[in-house]
Amino acid sequence: MAKADKNTPGRITHPEKVLFPDDGITKGELAAYYDAVADVMLPHLRGRPITMERFPSGIGAKGFPEWLKRIEAPKKDGTVHYARADDRRSLQWLANQNTITMHVWASRAPHLERPDVCIFDLDPSRDEPEVLRDAALALRDLLLEQGVASWVKTSGSKGFHIATRMAAKASYRDSSHFADLVANILV
Repeated sequence: MAKADKNTPGRITHPEKVLFPDDGITKGELAAYYDAVADVMLPHLRGRPITMERFPSGIGAKGFPEWLKRIEAPKKDGTVHYARADDRRSLQWLANQNTITMHVWASRAPHLERPDVCIFDLDPSRDEPEVLRDAALALRDLLLEQGVASWVKTSGSKGFHIATRMAAKASYRDSSHFADLVANILV
C-alpha cells in the first residue's frame, strides 16, 4: 500500500506498523477489520462523540482533517471537539490514527444530554473470567426479568459493557438512577 498523507481518506500510512505485538496484528490488518465490520459497527458509532486525543503533528497542529465530522460539546470553561465516525471513510481515518479502542458517548448528536443507551461497566479488578461471565449472565437475566433487552460489548480491556436502550426523553440522571437500581438488586 502506498504511503499517503495522514489525512488522505481511504489510505493507511505505515500499514505494517505492529499494534498488537503478542499477536503480530498490524495497523493495516486493523483497518481491514474495521472495513469488514463497518456495516455492523457504524450503527453503534453514528452520531456519537468518540473520545480520542491525537496530536500526530504536535500540539500546535490540528488533530482532525477538515472533512472529518466533529461534535462540539461543552466542558468546564469551554468546549471540546470530538470526532464522529458516521461512515467507512471515518473508520479508516481512525484506524490510521491507531485508534484501537473507541470510547463513545451514550448519547448522539444533536441531543447529547439525552442518552439512548445505559451502559453497565463490568470491569473486574482481578483476572477471573468465570466470575466476569457469571456476573454478565446474572445481569442479563435480571434485565430480561424486567423486560429489558441487553447486549454485550467488549470494553477494550478485560471487562464487558452490558448495554440497554433508554427511553427517548431519558436524561443522564435517569440512566444513572436506573443503573443504580439494577446494581442494588443484582448485589
